[in-house]
Amino acid sequence: MKIEKYKPYVCGIMMAFVFGLTFLFTKRGLAYMPPMLLLSCRFLIAACFMTILLLCGKIQIHFRNKPIYRVVILALFYPFLSFLFEINGLQRTSTAQAGIMVSLMPVFVALLSAFFLQEHQNKKQWFFIICSVIGVWITIVFSKQKESETQRGLWLLLCATFAGSVYNILSRKNAKDFTPIEITFVMIWLGAVFFTCIFLYQTRSLSAYCIVVQEPMVLFSMLYLGIAASVLAFFCMNYMLAKLPATNVCIFNNMATVISILAGVIILQEKMYWFQVLGGVLMIVGVWGTNYYERKTS
Repeated sequence: MKIEKYKPYVCGIMMAFVFGLTFLFTKRGLAYMPPMLLLSCRFLIAACFMTILLLCGKIQIHFRNKPIYRVVILALFYPFLSFLFEINGLQRTSTAQAGIMVSLMPVFVALLSAFFLQEHQNKKQWFFIICSVIGVWITIVFSKQKESETQRGLWLLLCATFAGSVYNILSRKNAKDFTPIEITFVMIWLGAVFFTCIFLYQTRSLSAYCIVVQEPMVLFSMLYLGIAASVLAFFCMNYMLAKLPATNVCIFNNMATVISILAGVIILQEKMYWFQVLGGVLMIVGVWGTNYYERKTS
């Protein structure tokens, strides 16, 4: 059916919207809790929510005679390595620098997909990919003054970007054996185990988790991050990776920056500057052009 053709793109818009608001709720959560506790709570809530859906028969998962180890490897890159590198990199560099590093993901994915998936981009697609990356760069660089940085932080952010790019490639390769729901279920549960073990190793205390029920803002933020950002957005991302070339999926991630700007203007009453408008237009044009010329040449 013709409608099936547009489902991956609808998922892309939903993912960008949810991820765009993630920064707002993460910022509010971090005001009450340390980063590793936030990641632990986020993925534990997501894992419990998906398990409830499974027990209620709302989702179907079948791992019999499937190479489950491939999804385990997939989860090692994302969310574990990607989130771990990113959160430690953010502690050592500015937000602007972190955004610039993460915006390199389409470039990494394009190179990796050409080598591993034989998904070669034409010249027009490369033009729009570069437009989208430039849009992210303009939006972030002009939004803040230069801040101090360390080489270690930059390397960690580079590793986070590379780990996320590898995840995109591996997910495309695993799409033949696993459904998007199966991939999402495994990566959510492994993320919960990874980050909870790290936090408990650091603190050796369960009492810190009480903050989630004691503070209404923390509870609401964790429900958003755990259900919307971790389950819904991850499912949308995995669905797109199963239907679209990996590079196209990465371009949708840049739209989240536009959503973040709009959330700041509407919710936090922040000012809208010329470079934010210019960067947003370049990102949206980049998303449209990359997908349009992929369909024209397929």
